[in-house]
Amino acid sequence: MSMFSRSLRRFQAQDTPAENVAPDHTRSSIATVTPRRVAVVRGRVRSATVTPDGPRWLEATIDDGTGELVLIWMGRHSVLGVEQGRLMEVEGLVTRFQGRLAIYNPKYTLLPG
Repeated sequence: MSMFSRSLRRFQAQDTPAENVAPDHTRSSIATVTPRRVAVVRGRVRSATVTPDGPRWLEATIDDGTGELVLIWMGRHSVLGVEQGRLMEVEGLVTRFQGRLAIYNPKYTLLPG
């Protein structure tokens, strides 16, 4: 048995301590999210634009009634379904971009309505 196989078998046999399990992220309002934390928020797209100069990316702003959050997809000029007025739920690491709360390359779900 190779060293890799032994290590893999030993790893698979270990119990995972509760503190190592990823937390279940519950949906938050934009007003309550903070930078350097993973957040799940739901909001409506208020604007979606592509940067005109330099590296291309799609920038969309969502609003949930409590605040706004910028979503940035690096290297993309469009993301199917992300358009003004669309309701969506996003998840990702919150950061600051030009003084505004932002998530880069978020996981997202397009919602009806």
